[in-house]
Amino acid sequence: MSSTYAGKPASFKDFCLMPSSLLLGIIAVFLLLPNALALLSFSSARFLSGEFWRLVTFPFVHVDLGHLGENAVALLVASMLAYEVGVTRWQYLVSFVLACLLVAVIDVVWFPLIIIAGASAGIFAVYGVFATRSSEFVSKLWLIPLLGTTVLVKWGIATLSGSVDATTVIQTLMHLVGFLTGVAIIGITHVMTAHRRRVLRCAA
Repeated sequence: MSSTYAGKPASFKDFCLMPSSLLLGIIAVFLLLPNALALLSFSSARFLSGEFWRLVTFPFVHVDLGHLGENAVALLVASMLAYEVGVTRWQYLVSFVLACLLVAVIDVVWFPLIIIAGASAGIFAVYGVFATRSSEFVSKLWLIPLLGTTVLVKWGIATLSGSVDATTVIQTLMHLVGFLTGVAIIGITHVMTAHRRRVLRCAA
C-alpha cells in the first residue's frame, strides 16, 4: 500500500509498526496487569521518590475498559490519518513521546496531586501533526483550529451534563498541551529545514 501524497517516507507496513506496537502494549498492560494503575501510572510523589519508570509507562495504563476503548479508537484513527498525509515515523514518535513527557513535567510542577494514566496526550500530539498538513480540500489555517476543538470535547460534554470539576479542566489542559506539541514539532521541523537549505545555498 502506498499513499497518494508525495514524499511518503515509509511503506504502510513499516509505518504501522509504531502504532500497532503501542496498541498491543496498551491492551497487554490492561489484560495482564490488574494493578497497573497503582504500579505504572504517573504519580509526581512516587516519581520524585525514585520510581522513574512511571515517566514512560503511564501512557500504557488505562483506568477502565471505556478509557481503553476511547484511546484505542483515537490512536487507530490518528495513526491512519497521519500515514495518509505523509507524517513520518520520526515526527510521529517524537510528537507522541514529547507530549507525554511535557504533561508529566506539568503534573510535577503544577498538579502534583493528580495521577496521570492513558495515551491521550500522545494521541492528541499526532492529531496536532496531522493538522499541520494541508490537503487539496482543507488549508491548515482551517484544519489546525478545527481539529484543535476536539480537545474541548470532554469538557463540553461535562459542561452540558453539569459535571465539570478540576479533573476535567486539567485533563483538557493536558490534551491541549499534546495537540500543541504536535503542531510545534512540525513548525520546528520546517524552520530547521529552511535554515539548512539557506546554509547549503550559501555554501554552494
